[in-house]
Amino acid sequence: TTMLLAVCDTLQHLMQNDVAPARLRARAIFQPAEDTAQGAEACIEAGALDGVAGILAMHVDSSRQAGELGWRDHIQTACCDEFQVLIRGEGGHGARPHETTDPIFAATQFVNTAYGLVPRIVDARQDLVLCFCEISGGHSANVIPTEVLIKGTLRSFGTEARERIVQKLKQVADGIRTTCDVQVELKRTTGIPSVDNCPELNQFLINTARSFLPDHAITRVDRSMGGEDFACYQQRIPGTLIRVGSARGDFGTAYLHSPHFDVDEEVIRVACRLFVRSILNWSYSEPSLGR
Repeated sequence: TTMLLAVCDTLQHLMQNDVAPARLRARAIFQPAEDTAQGAEACIEAGALDGVAGILAMHVDSSRQAGELGWRDHIQTACCDEFQVLIRGEGGHGARPHETTDPIFAATQFVNTAYGLVPRIVDARQDLVLCFCEISGGHSANVIPTEVLIKGTLRSFGTEARERIVQKLKQVADGIRTTCDVQVELKRTTGIPSVDNCPELNQFLINTARSFLPDHAITRVDRSMGGEDFACYQQRIPGTLIRVGSARGDFGTAYLHSPHFDVDEEVIRVACRLFVRSILNWSYSEPSLGR
């Protein structure tokens, strides 16, 4: 957000001082609700892409130093699905579990079964991650609750393995429902596709970056199991996401979303320069784009 605000402020300054065209053809999107994967579709419905030929995005990268950029043609991130499983049953006293159907026991069986099945239905050489990251239920050490909520995420490349896992989770839910005598509601809450970068836009950004960065600072990145709702924009128009180094020596190297995450603020200057120059170059040349 700060980097993009700096881009807008710089462009405004350039236009006011007649250094840039008086009417630049650019639009800024600050990615509201990106982490819940709901913001992109809302922006699109509001007309954020109307009249837009191409879209550029940046993401900080704590594995790179400030002044370094990472790019990748085509698939860069995984498809990202989030789901929740709500298990309801008869609760009761922990001293008399035979009088209950124990949703906590059913929840543990669901998680263990799902984890055990994944490597047996998907080739281990495929990139796929199934991870349960939240389980909530109960409020006392001696009271069996009436419901347990499980939340998880599925990351994959391509649709075939993705759909096979989703179907298998539904089968597991049906089996737990029968064997544990509980109600099981499995719901996919969000689903976003992979970031699929346009090679022509990547080359355009790389050429711009080379005007102020050395070649060795601009390198190709590996695919990531992370998800990014920027992919939703790319389903409509050509776009690319570039990674901008945000560390300085050992400072700022904590992984993304870590409680220790921090950045070298030089990244603001680098990102601002890259996008301002790209927008100016685009205004003068407007390159043709493929998919």
